[in-house]
Amino acid sequence: MRYRDAQLMVERTLRFENGDERWIEHRLSDDRLGRSLWLEIQDDRLTVYERLPTGEPPSGEPEIVHEGVAFRLAEQGRATYRSQERAGAGKQGEVEYVEYAAGDQRLAYERFDAGPWELSLGRVVDPSDVAV
Repeated sequence: MRYRDAQLMVERTLRFENGDERWIEHRLSDDRLGRSLWLEIQDDRLTVYERLPTGEPPSGEPEIVHEGVAFRLAEQGRATYRSQERAGAGKQGEVEYVEYAAGDQRLAYERFDAGPWELSLGRVVDPSDVAV
C-alpha cells in the first residue's frame, strides 16, 4: 500500500460495528523506518492517524486544546471489533472511543476491552494520497 510517497505494509485490519455504522482501520508499517500509521476508512472519508506516546483518558469536555489547537467533540461511543492479523490469530472484543475534530484534524481516544486509553492524532486525507 502507498500513502503519499511511502510504501507501507498492512500489518493488521480492524473491523468495527456499532449498530448500522461500520468502519475499518488498517495498521500500516514501514519496516525501514519503524513507523506505524493507522488508516481509517469510514463512509467516504479517509483519515490517517499516528499514535501518540501518551495514553491519558479523555476529559469528557465538549472542547479540548491539544498543542495549541482547539478540538470539538465529534463523536463517542462503543463498538464491537474483530481483527485480522498478518501474522497470528485475530481477536475480537469491544472498543470505547471518543473523537474530537478541528477542521480536517482529528484527535482520537480508544480503549480496547477496558484496557488503557490510546491517543492518536490524525488528519483527513484526499483519496488520491492512498493507493493499494
